[in-house]
Amino acid sequence: MKPTTTTTSVASVVPISTAERGAESRSLLTASAANSDASSLLEVQASQRCRCFWTRLHRLAQQKDPLPSLPSWQYRANPQAVCAGLMFVFFLAMLIALRLTADAIHAEVVVPYKAADGQSKQFTLDKDLRGDVWVYYHLPDVNMNRKEFVESKDTRAVTTFLGFNTCDNADDRNWAELRRGSDVNFSARINSVSGTNVTPCGLVALSFFTDRYRFSRQLTDGTWDDIAIDSSNVALPADATNYARKVSIDSTGQFEMSGDKSWLTEADYEHWKVWYRTPASPGVRNLYAVIKGGLPKGSYKVDFLENSGIWETWGLTEKRIIFAEKHDLGSRGAVESLFVICVIIMAMEFAACIGFGSGAIAKCCSKTADGTARMARSNGDSVVINVKPRTLGAAAKADDEECVLGASNSVSTIG
Repeated sequence: MKPTTTTTSVASVVPISTAERGAESRSLLTASAANSDASSLLEVQASQRCRCFWTRLHRLAQQKDPLPSLPSWQYRANPQAVCAGLMFVFFLAMLIALRLTADAIHAEVVVPYKAADGQSKQFTLDKDLRGDVWVYYHLPDVNMNRKEFVESKDTRAVTTFLGFNTCDNADDRNWAELRRGSDVNFSARINSVSGTNVTPCGLVALSFFTDRYRFSRQLTDGTWDDIAIDSSNVALPADATNYARKVSIDSTGQFEMSGDKSWLTEADYEHWKVWYRTPASPGVRNLYAVIKGGLPKGSYKVDFLENSGIWETWGLTEKRIIFAEKHDLGSRGAVESLFVICVIIMAMEFAACIGFGSGAIAKCCSKTADGTARMARSNGDSVVINVKPRTLGAAAKADDEECVLGASNSVSTIG
C-alpha cells in the first residue's frame, strides 16, 4: 500500500522594493495634504462668509451720507422760487380742469323717504343722467362706526386681522326679538330657520338694511314703465372671494355658515356683503344697484317692496335714495374733494414761491444798498482801490474786492 502524499500550497511572498515603499508613502502624504488643504479651504471660506456678513452689517449700520444729485446752485433762493412757481402754475391748471369736470357732472338727485310714505313715492329729474347711474341708499348720522358695533360680527363669516369679533348680547333669537322684534319682515327671516341660534349673529347682522326698491318712469301717455336695475355685483370683488370660502348653499338653496343654517336669502346675500363692510364715517352710504344706459329727465316713481320702520324707532329722521352719474374720477363729491386738495397744495406752492422770491429780492436789495453806500463814500475824501485777492480758488479769482479807505489824502498798501 502506497503512502498518501499531502501537498500544501503556500502563497508566495513577493518582497516590496524600497522605491515602491517610497511611492506609497508619498501617495499617502499627498492624500493627507489634499484632505488638509480641503479642510483649510472650508475654514477659510467660512471665515470669509463671517467677515462678509459683519462687513455688510457694519455698512448697513454706518451708512455714508448720500451725496446730493443736484448741483449746488439749484438750492439757492432763485431756482427754488422758480420751481415753486412752476408747480403753482401746474396745480392751477389742474384746479381749473377739476372745476370744469365737476361742473360737467350733474349734481346728485336725493330722494328722502320714511316708513310713513307708504308703498311708493314720486320724484322728478330736472336733467338727464348720462351713462350708467349708481343708486345708493343713505342713512345719515347712525353712528355705526363705533368700536362696540364694528366688533359685533360673526366669526364664522369674517376674520379680522389683529382684531376682535364677538356676538355677545346678539347671538340668539331672544336677543334678535328684543332688539328688532317690531320689524315683522326681519323677524320672518329669523324664524324661517329652526333652532335658537342666529346665523349670522352680531349687531351688524341684526341691523341689516332690508329696504327694497323698484323704479319706474312715467311715459307721455301717463303710464309707468319699469326700469331695469342690476344688483348682482354691488359688493367688492374681494368680498366675493372671501365669503365664498365661508358661506355655502346646500341642495335645497339654504345658506349655511360653518354647517349652521343661515337666515340669509339669495335676494339679500349681495346686499348683506355690502352691509357687512362697516363705514368709517357716522353715516352709511352703500351702493344698492346700477341702472344701465342713464335716465332722461322726467317724472319717476319708487315702489317700496320693503320699507322698514325700525330705523325711525332707532332715532333716524329719514332715509335717502341717491342717484349719481358714473364717472372715471368717481362722483361729483369725489371730484370736488380732489379740487380742495389741489387748492391746499397750490396755496403751499404759492407761499413757497413768495418766501423764496422775497429772500432773493431782499438779497438783491442788500447788494444794491451796499453799492450805493460805497458810491456815496467814494464822493468824499476817501480813496477807493480795487485790489485782486490772493489765489483762493476759482470763485475768488472771478471777483474783485473793493477796499474803501477813509483817510483823506492817504493810501493804504495791502500786501
